[in-house]
Amino acid sequence: MDEWKTIEPGVWKPEKENQQITGILVSKEPKNEKTGLSARYYLDTRDGMFFVWGTAVLDDRMQYAKIGDKVRITYGGKTTNKLNQMVNLFKVEVAGGAEPGSEEGASESRGRFNTE
Repeated sequence: MDEWKTIEPGVWKPEKENQQITGILVSKEPKNEKTGLSARYYLDTRDGMFFVWGTAVLDDRMQYAKIGDKVRITYGGKTTNKLNQMVNLFKVEVAGGAEPGSEEGASESRGRFNTE
């Protein structure tokens, strides 16, 4: 008999500079221009499924990540842009080595959620 478990993705909300989340990008939901709902990025990490709310900076970086890529997002803190608005800074990295989406890349460490 199958054993079922509920999938409830956690929300990654970095608060300190250099906090990171690493995992396999399993889904990208674009920003809804009609409702204004931000983009969402779903990562399968070692600690479970998490999603990250998009921002202008993060959306710009994540456009280059593909489903199946192992990505690491690092929070860089806040800064003020040219319009004197506070913005969150993010660095996005994609793991090299195995071809994206290959079994070799997917079988590596499934990710890390670091809150330190």
